[in-house]
Amino acid sequence: LGDSIGEAQSALNTADAYLAMEGPEVALVPFQRSVGVLRDAGNESMLVIALNNLGEVYADLGRLAAAEKCLLEARSVSAGMAGATGYGEAHAVRNLGRVYLEQGRRDDAIAALRESLLLHRAAGDVHSQAVALRYLGRAYQEAADQSAARESWTRALASYRPLGDDAEAAMIDVALAA
Repeated sequence: LGDSIGEAQSALNTADAYLAMEGPEVALVPFQRSVGVLRDAGNESMLVIALNNLGEVYADLGRLAAAEKCLLEARSVSAGMAGATGYGEAHAVRNLGRVYLEQGRRDDAIAALRESLLLHRAAGDVHSQAVALRYLGRAYQEAADQSAARESWTRALASYRPLGDDAEAAMIDVALAA
């Protein structure tokens, strides 16, 4: 029908459903399709979402170089958008922190995750701050800074509990106990 935005939204929705039901392998192609369609359509706000999602799927699949490339592009597009709230950039930077952590680049991970905390805070996204703090705690733990790891996880726990995210809170409790 020539509705490229509708096509991209359908691809994103399909990919999200596949991701939830069957995992990242099945979600990869529709996420890739949505990115391609959105690049052609010039819809930057949806492109940032699609790039973030595709980057996360690549990370889940262990394709860290591809994940980093998507997330750097998501950050760049988001940072260049007029009137942007910083929400997309915050997610891209947090996801980059996760990728850097998986790549063994602890210093880069810590820097990205700390930056994402500021961006999430500015956007008012408490849950995403907690996610960033969880990854930051892991980065500090891997850097053998147990005090900073404990502080990050304690702050994450203080966010997860009021949000009612019992599964995440339980994972943080385990990390703190260890």
